[in-house]
Amino acid sequence: MIIGDQFATESGMSRKLQPQWRGPFIVIEFDEHTQNYTVSMDSKIYRVQREVFHCSVVKPYHPNDNERFPGRAHTKPAPILIDNKEEREVETILADRTRHGRGQFLVKWKGYPNSENSWEPVEGLENSEDLVQAWWTD
Repeated sequence: MIIGDQFATESGMSRKLQPQWRGPFIVIEFDEHTQNYTVSMDSKIYRVQREVFHCSVVKPYHPNDNERFPGRAHTKPAPILIDNKEEREVETILADRTRHGRGQFLVKWKGYPNSENSWEPVEGLENSEDLVQAWWTD
């Protein structure tokens, strides 16, 4: 798990409402000299493949013990395969913006917590055209 301050905040959301920790991520390498962890962030949400973090902002991940804390585990749905590519289902569109001349939507993914919301380019929502059209008509 990596402390949430290392990531950009979502638009319109106070920093205190952001998740305190993000993850879990897979540790690829640990450098004993610099005390840095290299982790795999292979996700559309983070937009990078690998990232390096100092040990002061990293902690081990402990999965939920369902016997001690029933109901805390949130299983995320498996990605949908479309044209042999893994994709997630869009639940709703929360906002829109233009960055570098390209339109983007803030997307809430079905079955995922709000901490997993992400800005997606318009082209990336080709299988959610009905939600995009509904956004523009409101």
